[in-house]
Amino acid sequence: MASHFIYCDPDDFKKTQLLQGDVLKRDPELINVLQKYYRHYADRENYRYFIILTQSCDLITRNNQPPSSPYITIAAVRPMEEALRREAKKYQEWWQEPEKVIDEKTSEKLILFLNRLLNNNSPDYFYLHEELSLEINDRNCAFLALSVAIKSEHYNLCLKAKIAQLKDEFSIKLGWLVGNMYSRVGTKEWDQHYGSGAADKEASNILKNNFVLFPKDTIQTGIRELEKSKSLTEYAPKDI
Repeated sequence: MASHFIYCDPDDFKKTQLLQGDVLKRDPELINVLQKYYRHYADRENYRYFIILTQSCDLITRNNQPPSSPYITIAAVRPMEEALRREAKKYQEWWQEPEKVIDEKTSEKLILFLNRLLNNNSPDYFYLHEELSLEINDRNCAFLALSVAIKSEHYNLCLKAKIAQLKDEFSIKLGWLVGNMYSRVGTKEWDQHYGSGAADKEASNILKNNFVLFPKDTIQTGIRELEKSKSLTEYAPKDI
C-alpha cells in the first residue's frame, strides 16, 4: 500500500535542512548522544524512530550559521499497536487485557479511535504508515508526549539520521497537533486516498490482528458460569 500521500518522495528531500516532521532512524551516533542525556530513550528498542517536533522556521540554517532554536525537540515513534493497546485498556477488565479480549462495544470505540488515528486527528499521536522504500517498517505512531530536547549542536547528527520527510500539509498538521491549536488543518484523509470506507476497513483489519472479539452477552454469560464454581479472581486470565 503506497503511502507517499504522507511522505515526500526521496528525490524531494531537503538533504541539507531539518524540518518539522522529519523522521529519524536509530543512527548509532544519535543514539550515543541520547544515551548521555536520556538513557531510557536510547535503550528502548520499541522506540523505532524519532520525529522532529521543532518548528521548521526555527531549524533553518543559512550561511553556515546555527539554527535560531538552541534545541531540537524529538518525539519517540513506537509501534502503532502500543497506542491501540493503551486505548483498549480504558475499556477492558483486568482479565481481558493480557488475553487481548474485547467486546463489541469496545470494538466500535476502537474503530473510531483508529479512524481518528489513521487520519491524524488524534491529539496524542501522529500516525506514520509503513514505507519500505524509506526504511520505515510496519505501522507506527509518534507519541507526541514522549518528547525530549537535544542541543542544536547535534543538528548534523539528526540530519544524517533523516530517512523521511513529511509532505507540507502533514507537517502543518503535526505542528497543529503539537501546538494544540483549535482549528483543523485539512490533510488528505484515508478515504480520500484509498476510497470510501477504507479507513473503517483498515481499522477492522487492525483490530482482528490485535484482539479477540466476543459479543458482550457471551462474555457476561461465561463469567456467570465461571463464578458458580469460584470467584473470578481465582482464575488466571487465560483460563477465563
